[in-house]
Amino acid sequence: MNNLLQTVQLTIETQKLLQPGEGVLVGLSGGADSVCLLSALLQLRDRYSVTVYAAHLHHGLRGSEADADEAFVRNLCKEKDVPLFVRHADIRTEAQKAKIGLEEAGRKARYLFFEEIRTVHGLQKIATAHHADDNIETVLMRFLRGTGPLGLGGIPYQNGVVIRPLLDVSRADIEGYLQEQRLTYRTDSTNFETEFTRNRIRHRLIPMLEQDYNPNFRHTLKKQIQLYAAAASFLHDETERHVQELAQKTNHGYCLDCKRLLAQPEYIINSVLHRLITSLAAEACGMTAVDSAKAVLQSGHGSADLSKQLVATACYGSLYIRKKTENKPFAYPILPQGSFTIPETGQRLTFTHVAAVPAHPAADCAYIKPDMLRGKTVYVRSRKEGDVFYPTGMKGKKTIKKFFTDAKIPQFMRDTIPLLTVGDTEIIWIAGQRVDRRFAAEEGAAALCVKFYEGDTNESVGK
Repeated sequence: MNNLLQTVQLTIETQKLLQPGEGVLVGLSGGADSVCLLSALLQLRDRYSVTVYAAHLHHGLRGSEADADEAFVRNLCKEKDVPLFVRHADIRTEAQKAKIGLEEAGRKARYLFFEEIRTVHGLQKIATAHHADDNIETVLMRFLRGTGPLGLGGIPYQNGVVIRPLLDVSRADIEGYLQEQRLTYRTDSTNFETEFTRNRIRHRLIPMLEQDYNPNFRHTLKKQIQLYAAAASFLHDETERHVQELAQKTNHGYCLDCKRLLAQPEYIINSVLHRLITSLAAEACGMTAVDSAKAVLQSGHGSADLSKQLVATACYGSLYIRKKTENKPFAYPILPQGSFTIPETGQRLTFTHVAAVPAHPAADCAYIKPDMLRGKTVYVRSRKEGDVFYPTGMKGKKTIKKFFTDAKIPQFMRDTIPLLTVGDTEIIWIAGQRVDRRFAAEEGAAALCVKFYEGDTNESVGK
C-alpha cells in the first residue's frame, strides 16, 4: 500500500473518523489536496464500508478559470462514478454584505453548502482536504493575530461531522501521491496572490524561517502542534468540567456564582467566560468581550455590553452572561394537562398526576391539590403590579415584588418568571420559586405535578 494511504488509514483508525455504513461527502475544489482526498477515500472505501460523494462550490470569483475547475470536477466524478453536487455562489457580494473578507465568506459558503447536502441526503460525514502544511500555516496565522493555548492546537481531526483524514500528510506527500497515481488536478491562480494572509505565510514567512532560522521548521512545528493539541484537549476538558460545575443555564444565557468563579485560576476564569460567551454569540467574540465580562465579575455589580447581542450583569453575588432581550408581558388561559410552552420566553410547563407528593420536592416542581383547580380557569402569565400570594413556609401574605427582592432575583429576570394563577389574581405558583400554601398538596397525598423548564434548554431549573 502507498505510504500516503497507510498514513491516512492510520489517521482514520486512531482518530475514529469513519464508521461502517456511513456516507461521506468530500469537499472537492479540483485542486491537488481535494483530488488526493477523493482518491484516497475511494481506495479505502471498501475497507471501511463507506459510500463516497462529492460537492463543488463555484465561488463566482475567477471567471473562466473557475468554470474550468467545475468542468474538471464534473469529468473526474463521472470517471470515478462518484455522485457530485454543484452550486454557484457570488462570494464577493456575500462578503460585502457580511462585511468580511473573501476567504472567510468563501469558507462560510462552502460549509453551509456541504452541511445542506449532508442533511438533505442523509449523509454522516463531511471530509475536507486540510493537511499538515495547512495546519502549520493556520497555527502561524493564529499566533500572529493572537491566540490562546487552544488555538495553538491547530486544526482538529474532527469537528462535529467534519473530518480531516489528510491532516497527518504533507503537501509534498500529496504531490508525490498524485504523481504516482498519475492523477491530474487544477491549480488555483489565487494561491499565489500575496494579498491573502495565508498565502503570504506560505510563500514568504515559512520559506524565510526555513532559510534563516531552522531548515526543519515544518517538521519541528508539526511536532510542536501535536504537543499543543494534546495540551489543548486537556484544557478543553478542564474548561468543560468547570462550565458544568460553575455555570447554570438560564432563560437567556448563564448564571455563575461570583465568589466560586473568582476562586479559580486565571486561565479557568478566562476560558469559562470565553466558552459561555462564544456559545451565546451570533458573531465572533474575542478576549475584549472576556475582559469586559471579567471586569463586571470583579466589581460584583453593574453591566457591560459584550457585543450587539450580549451583556454581562453582576448582582446579588452572581454574574449573568445573557442575551439582550425586551421582556414583554404575557398571559394565556391554559388547560392544566399535557404541556404548554410560553411563546415569548420558550419556557415550558408540564402537568401530570402523581399518587403521592415526595418528601422533598424539587424547586422546579409544584404539587397542587387537584380539587383547587377543578372547574376554574387557569392562567400562566407574567407578574403585574400589586400581585400578592401566600408563600409556603410562611405566615400571612407577601407581594411578588417583595418576594423577588428577598429571593435576590435580578430585575431583568423578574418579568420572565411565569406565574401560574387561578383566574387573574389568585397565584398558585411562582414557577421555579415558591408555591402558594393554599394550593399546595401535602406530603404523601395525590396531586397534580407541575414542572417548569427554562427556555433555550432541555434542562429544568435547579438542576
